Amino acid sequence: MTGAFKSDDIGIAEQVRESGYAVVDGVVDVDTVAALLLALADVDEGDGVRKRKSIYAIRNLLDEVPAVRTLSQSPPLRRYVDEILGPSAVPVRGILFDKTPDANWTVPWHQDLSIAVRERVEVAGYGPWSVKAGVPHV
Repeated sequence: MTGAFKSDDIGIAEQVRESGYAVVDGVVDVDTVAALLLALADVDEGDGVRKRKSIYAIRNLLDEVPAVRTLSQSPPLRRYVDEILGPSAVPVRGILFDKTPDANWTVPWHQDLSIAVRERVEVAGYGPWSVKAGVPHV
C-alpha cells in the first residue's frame, strides 16, 4: 500500500521532518493491537524483560516479540516509512517501557544517546561502552 501520500498525510511528513515524530490515528487496527497485547503477555521475564503485574520493560523488543517486527514491516506502517525515510529503511531497535502506577521509576523523560551495535569496534569519538541485555552499546 505504498505510494503517494493523500493530501492530509503531507502534514504528517512535515511534522516528522520538523519534530522527529508524528502521531497518526487509525494506522493499526483493533485486532492488531489485541494480537500484540497477547504476544506481549507470552514473553517471559528474563535478561532485558521486566515484569510486575504485567510486562513493563523489554529492551530487545524486535527479537523478543516477533509480532512487533512483523508490524514494523506491514503495509500500513511501511506506507509512512517508505515515503518519509525511503524504502530501504529498516527498524534496528525496539524498546518498550510502560510506566504504570505498578511499575514506575524516577528516571525523568530523556532521549537516549546510546547506539546498540552488533559488536564492539573502537572508533574515535564514540564511547563509553556498555552491555545491556547482552547487546553492546556505545
